[in-house]
Amino acid sequence: MNGWCTNGINQTQTPGPLKSRVTASIHNRDGPPLETRSLNTSNIYQFARLLGTIFVATLLFLCGCVSGSRLVHHQFTFDGRNDGWAAKIDLLEYSYGDKYRQVRDSLEHRDDSLYKGSSSLSPSKGVGGPMPVGEFMYVKWRIKATGEVFEDRVDLRNRLPRDMKNQGLTFVIDGRQLYLYVVTTEPKRPFDSPPILKTVESRTYVTYEIYPSLTKR
Repeated sequence: MNGWCTNGINQTQTPGPLKSRVTASIHNRDGPPLETRSLNTSNIYQFARLLGTIFVATLLFLCGCVSGSRLVHHQFTFDGRNDGWAAKIDLLEYSYGDKYRQVRDSLEHRDDSLYKGSSSLSPSKGVGGPMPVGEFMYVKWRIKATGEVFEDRVDLRNRLPRDMKNQGLTFVIDGRQLYLYVVTTEPKRPFDSPPILKTVESRTYVTYEIYPSLTKR
């Protein structure tokens, strides 16, 4: 039996994949039906596909806003504790380019309570994976002993290697001077062999300075 009646709602169903239709009539006890609706499963399927397309398009748009350029698998790190500058320096702001939110931060412009009342950002950070290669490195810091504030913005376009794939960028603050290093994946053999630079990474991996001195490999 293809039709039935339940609580004033008449429903008829016709067999067949994606072609079945369900018609429901909501009846008024004292008069004609108040509303008749027809639902087609094929229309529902098309609507679901449309929603999926919109969702994917939104994700692609957001990724484009974040990256804005070609993504290269590499690392951005700094470690003031192991490199020895965290005890003397308050890190106020840093930005490795302006294309990726995860590699920039500012104590002054933070919109959460993580560093509320703090005099410094965390002196350690590590971000790795596909991300834009930054065109500049900006760091702002304060010397704890004197209260002096310094900032430096370095143009990286002629300092980073042409291919940053699987390499890393790190910075060290020594008083009034900022140092930038490229850390390769090539291990030191033997460990701790020279040159030993201001970053502890240079003890384990072949590392070279790109600022203030520019060392080309």
